[in-house]
Amino acid sequence: MTITDKSKKKDQNINIGRSYSMHSRILKEERPYWVYLPNSYDEGNKKQCYPVLYLLDGDAYFQSTSGVVQFMSSGINGNCQIPEMIVVAIPNTDRGRDLTPTHSTIGYDGKEDAFLESTGGGDAFLQFMRDELFRRLIQDSPHSLCESSWVIL
Repeated sequence: MTITDKSKKKDQNINIGRSYSMHSRILKEERPYWVYLPNSYDEGNKKQCYPVLYLLDGDAYFQSTSGVVQFMSSGINGNCQIPEMIVVAIPNTDRGRDLTPTHSTIGYDGKEDAFLESTGGGDAFLQFMRDELFRRLIQDSPHSLCESSWVIL
């Protein structure tokens, strides 16, 4: 069998997570987010509680972060340094807007920079996370998401 063999079954894929999307009325755009679930995640066990790691720059760090979380929490070779957790990656749509608290078009060199035109949307992005994304995940998860154990990176 070759790598390009079209007879491969779908369940032979190696997946680290799922891609989702939601419309944000706060940001007025469609926002993607990606979710990694630990191996022990069982939708039937509603008593299990998982910490959640929210990962900014998710498009750059989702694969590596999910891999590190899985390795450090899986118990493989006695390696159980952190609890199993859910990773929610938030890819960038406009990093300069979403991750800056104030608006300024003045660059590091003291000159106007058109690239900075969209800066200053940090408050709206935090409101999106709190009022829309967090609520969507709590609503859609059959598990209790350990809200006291949320981490944003």
